[in-house]
Amino acid sequence: KFATKAAILQRAESGKKKSKLGRLGSSGAFNDGTSTKKGQKKGLSVGAQMEEMNLERKTRGAICGVIAIVSLILQIFIVEFKHQNQDQDTSFTFALKVTNSILVAISIGFLGLYYITDFKIGRKTMDVFEGDTIFSSGHLILFIIEALVLLIHSPPILTFQVPSSAMTPGNVDRGWHNVSYSSDEFLCVLMFTRLYQIWKIIFFFSSSNTETSRSIIVWYEEDYSHTFLAKAFFYQNPFLSSAGLSICSFFAFSYIVMVFERSGDIAYESYSTSLWLILVTMATVGYGDVYPHTAFGRVTVALCCLLSVAQIALIISAVFKGSQLSAKQIKVVHVLEHSKSQTELKIRAAKSIATAWRLYQKSNLGGKKLEQVAVFCEQLRHFRTLRKKLSVSFDQGTELLFKELLTMREQSETMLAEMESKFAKMQNMLTMMDNSIESKLRDVSLQLKEARRR
Repeated sequence: KFATKAAILQRAESGKKKSKLGRLGSSGAFNDGTSTKKGQKKGLSVGAQMEEMNLERKTRGAICGVIAIVSLILQIFIVEFKHQNQDQDTSFTFALKVTNSILVAISIGFLGLYYITDFKIGRKTMDVFEGDTIFSSGHLILFIIEALVLLIHSPPILTFQVPSSAMTPGNVDRGWHNVSYSSDEFLCVLMFTRLYQIWKIIFFFSSSNTETSRSIIVWYEEDYSHTFLAKAFFYQNPFLSSAGLSICSFFAFSYIVMVFERSGDIAYESYSTSLWLILVTMATVGYGDVYPHTAFGRVTVALCCLLSVAQIALIISAVFKGSQLSAKQIKVVHVLEHSKSQTELKIRAAKSIATAWRLYQKSNLGGKKLEQVAVFCEQLRHFRTLRKKLSVSFDQGTELLFKELLTMREQSETMLAEMESKFAKMQNMLTMMDNSIESKLRDVSLQLKEARRR
């Protein structure tokens, strides 16, 4: 296992530094038989081949995601165009639907190429076993699930109505009446599940999605998955990730509510009404001036309410993380406070001395001791309070420095323990290799003796 990790790290470093120690594909160093003939002809190292394949995979995945988002925008345009023309199909909308179907087919094609390349990379990085196929490795199942999500669109020959119910606006008895949605509207709402492609595009071009990052994650025995990368991205960019998720869900839910509600209430013909409804829902205010009337609209607002609770928690976590000071920053703040208190202490001491000297010059003591004069006592009290505060802050700074030294010592001891354990493993491996070599030499010597005897 140690040798495998070393091989992966060596590949990544050799691909990044153009293999200063020699081309792995031609020399055979750390070569496990995965270098291709094409790479050997080009003279590329294994690390360079991995970087090239990783770039190819990212490009195909990003093209698939961009085409999927463009198809969603085109479907929204089709729905709004038909709504303005009183749901009448024209040759223009038919052409737009054909174009949308072509975009869907292209995105699924790039998705298949993406998973094929990911399977090949898994073979090289040993994430996929040698005997595994694209089905047993799980790539085919993921492709089918994602392809079914991308396949949701409005084909040019498919037309149906989705029945539902809505509460009559302004009715005291809260009566319900039937409403229906066209196939274009209903499928357009379902197509908003494609928004996860935005995260995939960000993931493809993030700093964590490189061969070097993958090697480091494997070295520390962590799972190289989308969950880990999402946590790492949020940890590195808390404000950007929480703000992006909030804005994206805000506009998406607003449009979905407008599509569902304008069949039951004419007030939702304006996009601003649904924007206001989602805004007060996500802010957990709920003024009650506008509310959903249809069944699908209420389900959408309920989902938005649940999602907003999670988003508020993310925003609070981001603000808390952004307002926290690191250990070095805390140390700097303590030093600044100590320096400021030292300056104030000098000023107070100077004022106390000046007050005592003025009283002595004017002979204003009136037979009293200097400590019994009110003006001098006030200056001396401020001086003593400040000196006490300064000694406390100095002690806190010393304690913080001592804790930092202890932490550094613990980290050094941990690193030494890890190095000792790795060294012990290497010694065991060398011992096993020596034993195996000795046993083979004995066998060879016995075979030679037997051959001579014959």
